[in-house]
Amino acid sequence: HSALAIESLKNGKHVVVEKPLALNDKDAEKIFNLSRRMEKFVITDYTQTFSQGLNYLANSKLNIGKILSYEMRIGKMESLKNNQTNNVYWHLMPHLLSVLDMFESIDNFTFQRQSFVKNNDNIITTGLLVFEKGFLRASVDYPSKEFKVVLYGKKGTAIYSAVDDPTVRITRRGNGGVV
Repeated sequence: HSALAIESLKNGKHVVVEKPLALNDKDAEKIFNLSRRMEKFVITDYTQTFSQGLNYLANSKLNIGKILSYEMRIGKMESLKNNQTNNVYWHLMPHLLSVLDMFESIDNFTFQRQSFVKNNDNIITTGLLVFEKGFLRASVDYPSKEFKVVLYGKKGTAIYSAVDDPTVRITRRGNGGVV
């Protein structure tokens, strides 16, 4: 989608683009720099950020206190085709980063990438981003579909699972509870 995004920016338009924004770092940086120069917004659509459960978590007072740690996982069984950028970091990790950004700006964190599994074509199929307050794990080697967000707060824990039971569960220290 990078060519369309660049052309729209050059024509003075704000851009909403579906993932993937670009297929390589060079094109992504070009879009970023052009959007700054043209003073236009570029937004990438990530479906999970419109989830009712995640929006409930992000916009309500959960009574779990200050969020101390994040655990986010996305997984499914899928075969990735062999090309330079088709790996789990480009394919699935942006979804988790967009969800994390709903709770706390990702600009506040420093991420370290840890790649665990590569397929026969040397494509990364399971990876982890570790940061100061938790981790994000993405895998296309996972035996079933999974999308889970766990927020560990000072007073309790909130869990959202989009696949198993699309609800928000909150457990408070001292007494269990489900919302």
